[in-house]
Amino acid sequence: KKKEADGVWVKGEDGAEFLVARANNPAAEKMTTELMRPHRRRARAGTLPDEIQKDISYTVLANTVLLGWKGVQIDGKDVPFAPETAKQLFVDMPDFADFIAGYAMETTLFQDREEKARLGN
Repeated sequence: KKKEADGVWVKGEDGAEFLVARANNPAAEKMTTELMRPHRRRARAGTLPDEIQKDISYTVLANTVLLGWKGVQIDGKDVPFAPETAKQLFVDMPDFADFIAGYAMETTLFQDREEKARLGN
């Protein structure tokens, strides 16, 4: 459970590393609930615009799932981690958001060795 909230380091392309928490960690669930509150009626009706849903998803991902990075560069310069920067990168490069979300949903990434052995993974 600790890894799910605190995250685990995963390697990306070009040697960058990313600290990724589990997608449904308590902070992510809380933020999603808060950000969706004003949009509940439209979400239930299936009329929530994709732009709003994507903005909420990227905000949650940048603030509660991607917790840090090392070695991220833009134009050859190191970029310090900040949720605002991460969100902008998700907007500019949706494949990057998909990459982070993919790791965040990989349940075995957050299991301890003993748990993996018990589950046969």
